[in-house]
Amino acid sequence: MTKDLNIGIAGGAGRMGKMLIAEVARAKNCRLAAASVNENDPLCGRDAGEVAGIRSEEHTSELQS
Repeated sequence: MTKDLNIGIAGGAGRMGKMLIAEVARAKNCRLAAASVNENDPLCGRDAGEVAGIRSEEHTSELQS
């Protein structure tokens, strides 16, 4: 049995962060464990998958400061 690799992404609301979130969501054996943004970012507290433009049946992670 293979365990999922937990991945955290800093800057999850930026262009690169959104792309990385989408790639982690597509990857097998990977799980988005955390995504962070600046505490003043208006996207703080939103679902990371929603911000990245992906729809997932599984909860991804909320963007945290």
